[in-house]
Amino acid sequence: MNAPVHPLPRGTSIITLKGEMDQDGEDNERITPPGSVGKITGVGSERDDGSEGHRYDVEFANQAWIILDDIEIDDPERYRIVF
Repeated sequence: MNAPVHPLPRGTSIITLKGEMDQDGEDNERITPPGSVGKITGVGSERDDGSEGHRYDVEFANQAWIILDDIEIDDPERYRIVF
């Protein structure tokens, strides 16, 4: 499988292979199980640490959201990109 070309467009589907956990506005945990599909809703032109790369906001159906960078999203043990 070829590595994806970054930046990925908004609307690209991302499957979490290990699941995710975040917190809502009231600090309640939201668990996203393995196999859940999220969508890229935002794209940034650098990683959170300011280094060269891309940052992605990913939102799941349960309203959980995570921020991933291009290195994380390319990890085949954690995520699958669906075009």
